[in-house]
Amino acid sequence: MDLDEDRVYDRHRRRHGAVLIVGTGAVGGVLAVALAKLGYALVLVDRDVLDVENLIRHPLGAKALGQNKATALAEYIRSDKAPWCDARGIDADFLKLPEEEQRRLASQADVVVAAADRVDCQMRVNDVCIATERLAVYPAIWVDPRVRDGEVGEILWVIPGGHTPCYACAMQWRQAGADTEARGGTGPDMEVVALATAWVVAGLLEPDDARSAILAQPRTLMYVHGFMPTSPAVERLLPGGFRTAEVPFPEEPCPACRGHRRMRRSAQRSAATTRRPPQPVAAPVVSFRVSATHLRATVDTSGTRPESNVRFIIDWGDGSERTTRRQHTYERQSNYRVTVTATNAAGSASRTQIVRATEPPPPAPLLRFWVETRYLRATAITSGTTPQAVVFRFSWGDGSPPTAARSHTYARPGTYTVTATATNSRACFKCGEAL
Repeated sequence: MDLDEDRVYDRHRRRHGAVLIVGTGAVGGVLAVALAKLGYALVLVDRDVLDVENLIRHPLGAKALGQNKATALAEYIRSDKAPWCDARGIDADFLKLPEEEQRRLASQADVVVAAADRVDCQMRVNDVCIATERLAVYPAIWVDPRVRDGEVGEILWVIPGGHTPCYACAMQWRQAGADTEARGGTGPDMEVVALATAWVVAGLLEPDDARSAILAQPRTLMYVHGFMPTSPAVERLLPGGFRTAEVPFPEEPCPACRGHRRMRRSAQRSAATTRRPPQPVAAPVVSFRVSATHLRATVDTSGTRPESNVRFIIDWGDGSERTTRRQHTYERQSNYRVTVTATNAAGSASRTQIVRATEPPPPAPLLRFWVETRYLRATAITSGTTPQAVVFRFSWGDGSPPTAARSHTYARPGTYTVTATATNSRACFKCGEAL
């Protein structure tokens, strides 16, 4: 599907940047769709599959049941919700990825969002973001005995370089690590958290934008609640359903970021502190693979560099319109020249490969036949046998050799078993009838 981006973003300008989302459950899934609509390139990492219990809270529907959340969500975004978005899913447990791969994924992103519901994963993302000096955002469900499950969302953001307390600092401030473990919550509750997180990400990437006021400097923690009725504790703590807080550095150096209160660091946001220094953008170098299963071809562009903020246009070589879709079905068997063009702010490049599309094999024959006799003359009727392009052989049961002839004259009266064999390139099917 080719869409005019000027029309897509007629009312709101497209935003640019790359976001890594670790965890694509209820919050991470809705967040990914929201960020894709804003225009950001996405890499999604999750090891879980979509279960029935996820359906009422997750953007994926019943067709994706049993599929990996990250890869299915990336395909859903590319094919339906935001076809212009460069979204890639990785079926993996972030904790089990090699350290080099964890850092590589973080380094290629402008912001890392840790939307997993496990403290150990959040802590690992925190360590990786500190090492790679990447902005990090941690959306979660606030757990407190005074409120209902999933009633309040919590969003923490971290600016690298010691400018704000890190996730580990916030854990010490809470004095209860279990407070970050996500629980129930309804679909609408999760959507409020996810949408607020999307604008936190946008504010971090574009601190001069008016909408970045959501970050409420120097505070780095947000509590959101959007639906009534509220618990009495929420009414007192979150008047109007929204509150921000300033997470302090610990008294002693944090074991993760080494920050502490005596450092007197300023959390003042600026382009220099909230975004990594501008890097020269390189024109893309196209590397792709194209494969075909019968008439359906698929293009994999994961080898192209750089990986983010690149737009792909594919010419499938059969005269059809060029498209951003990575799959295509040809009408007939042939060799086709598939050309992939990659474009970013620095330029564009193209590369062509040949793919062979072949007709699928015919279905195995379904044999229907009967035998009509007149005296010693027998005739086999095969009307209705599918598919039609089959070869028939008949064994007449009297010791004569099998033949393609559909009629046969017996030497004497008797009971004979006639066997018909239908064969095509797919299979051979036999059926017998006594007469």
